Amino acid sequence: MNWEGVDRPTIDLDALKVALDLRPRLMLFSHPNNPTGAVFDASVIREVAQLARETDLYVVVDELYARLIYDGQPFHHLIELEGMQERCVTLLGPSKTESMSGFRLGVAVAPADVVDRMEDVLSITALRAPAYAQHALVRWLDEDGEFVAQRVRDYQQLRDETVERINRSGILQVTAPRGTAYMFPRPMDGERSDQDIALRLARKAEVMINPGYQFGERGAGHFRICFAQDERVWGGALDPIIEALS
Repeated sequence: MNWEGVDRPTIDLDALKVALDLRPRLMLFSHPNNPTGAVFDASVIREVAQLARETDLYVVVDELYARLIYDGQPFHHLIELEGMQERCVTLLGPSKTESMSGFRLGVAVAPADVVDRMEDVLSITALRAPAYAQHALVRWLDEDGEFVAQRVRDYQQLRDETVERINRSGILQVTAPRGTAYMFPRPMDGERSDQDIALRLARKAEVMINPGYQFGERGAGHFRICFAQDERVWGGALDPIIEALS
């Protein structure tokens, strides 16, 4: 990911090309992106598809946040593009949009031969999803456009309020995420390590965050927060975060 000096986080395609020179057989593609909340433009999706076809690799596409998209923008699926149906494994599920993480349940859309092999692996690792979780998935497969639209409106309001408060603080800055329930702020002075930030917020603000280094080298200096919170509580959590780092 590259989010320095740009209006919105995007993929560093040059770095991706260098990585693909090592001839991997599989790429993991997080879209919408966790932790930055980036939603990639159609041109970026086309570039990723072209690179996947040229290097003949499979792509596991994490789309668990694909319905939490803000500002009415379009979302482009990698599997839609020519030649990608036979090389994409798209992961979906109710754990994020519907706040059902505890069910540990999801769906994979993939070529038939890949699905057969996935079933072989699952049979010796997870065995099967429990019955109560499978019943929950039946409801998830129903039409729920009205519910999702309301949830997107609620989260977008929380996003906007959080971005405004962070950027107004004078000590933190953040790019507004275009999707997901996360954002990836950083201190403006750049002098604190990720671990120092995490420990200070835990001790002084009683707030748990994910330090940026957990997401790779380019995450250093940032930290991830989840704004999908009860609005009555979240406003009271932001002030202690800012005060602890000021």
